[in-house]
Amino acid sequence: MRLIPVRETYFWRNAIQRFTVSALRNTAQQSGQVACVNAAPVRNFHCATILCDEKKIKVVAEETTGFSSGHHDEQDFRPKRIILLRTAESKRNRNQATCINIPDWRCTLTARGHQQAKEAGQQLLKILVDNDNNHKKNDVTTNENDTAMNSHPQDDTTTSPSTNEKLIFFHSPYERTQETLDDILSVIPSDKVVGTYADPRLSQQQKGNFQDVNELLVAQEERRRYGRFFYRYPSGEAGSDVYHRVSSFVSSLFRNCVQYKDHGYNLNEMTVVVITHGSVLRLFLMRWFQFSVAEYEESTNPPFAKLVCLNKIKKGHHYWYELEEEGRQALHLPESCAIPKNVSIYKLMKK
Repeated sequence: MRLIPVRETYFWRNAIQRFTVSALRNTAQQSGQVACVNAAPVRNFHCATILCDEKKIKVVAEETTGFSSGHHDEQDFRPKRIILLRTAESKRNRNQATCINIPDWRCTLTARGHQQAKEAGQQLLKILVDNDNNHKKNDVTTNENDTAMNSHPQDDTTTSPSTNEKLIFFHSPYERTQETLDDILSVIPSDKVVGTYADPRLSQQQKGNFQDVNELLVAQEERRRYGRFFYRYPSGEAGSDVYHRVSSFVSSLFRNCVQYKDHGYNLNEMTVVVITHGSVLRLFLMRWFQFSVAEYEESTNPPFAKLVCLNKIKKGHHYWYELEEEGRQALHLPESCAIPKNVSIYKLMKK
């Protein structure tokens, strides 16, 4: 049995497509080491390895659900943490009548919204500074008393703090999210930011074009009675539509992380910040942690410019993300929604 490495980016480019036997055969034949392929179609790759002998290959895949086994610990492509942030208060949040003659995507922040965004930037900077201080404190404690480390199992910890953490920002292309980002960047040292990316898949749920306020209020009440996930706005989107484009974004997010890793960045020193809208943020979490529709319906939007943190956890050769308690409570989610469902199963098996 021989191991043939396959470029991770190849699988990421096809993360939302169904692989066919012929596609796998072509990949194997390019390696010049496999004569025949026997594999069932699979989907939702985020990493893969081909195990082969002289007759067949087997694809070992993991779904992009926030949980995976780390076959390449030294080359981990998962960022240290992911921070989701709802855009700061906009003029439309203050007065829905602005939707009559101003396109939703051009709606800007209020003065209060600008202040909220700057405060969010300060909170984000504090996370980096606190991790720096904790790292130095832990170094001193370790040197003074080696037994201190023994009180914390090394196989079940969050990623170690770093003094050289960097930030990558992804944001909705709406003007209010761009302004939120600009205000955050005004308080973050430029050397801490390695990239900012606008992604239309993070846009607000579409509710139509220029809207009559009374019709919008009627639609929102109808949505409340029907269910927010499946209700479709007239000339707009359903929550399920947003769920699908967020799922596509998750795949692209990790593809970008792989590219940063390939260019020499240490993803254990990287925080990804996603600035988007309230319902999109909750649908991102629904996709990531496999919420049920009922659990999503019970959740609420977090406050404006609220930081919702997902921290990377490692146990043995497994990685996953857990939602911080403060963020979970802000979203009114049950405790079961703070961890991927398959991680819960994994923990039960280890007891």
